[in-house]
Amino acid sequence: MKTLLLGSAPTWTYVASAIATCVLALAALLALLQISQARRARVIQVMTDLSRRWDEKDMIESRVKVDAQGNNLRSHIETLFPGKGTEYYELLREPSLIEDLAVLWRRKAIDIATIDKSMGVIIPERWDIWEDAVKFLRNERKNNSVYDGFERLAEALANRHPKIGPEAPN
Repeated sequence: MKTLLLGSAPTWTYVASAIATCVLALAALLALLQISQARRARVIQVMTDLSRRWDEKDMIESRVKVDAQGNNLRSHIETLFPGKGTEYYELLREPSLIEDLAVLWRRKAIDIATIDKSMGVIIPERWDIWEDAVKFLRNERKNNSVYDGFERLAEALANRHPKIGPEAPN
């Protein structure tokens, strides 16, 4: 039996080589699938951990303290900054957690769509609350990277959501 491509019947070495190639291709495909599943599991674990941390009693207390300051958050941080006591660090729990999330996003460990589904509106709102206080911290520490990830993540999320309400463009 002659073949058009080889000019003669395939030998067992050709057949074995073709089968081995198919087996290797299948194994590579399965390995890629496992990597994809492992990545999804990691993202789920990260988001579960973030959600747990966001809702822990200490974090809720910190957010309540931040919210109680209203427009005075910056001045309150300015007052607490020199002594850097317990309340200072309690207040910084929130931007620090969001900064951690931003690091994961910037390192591509988690994508913006996943963050958006979980905290898409919350993070830009929290940045609005923290922005002036962060500017103070950057100035005092002479370091513009203080909570830079928080700011960039808030901007990225805000850009995904058009403004709603009287300030929205027509």
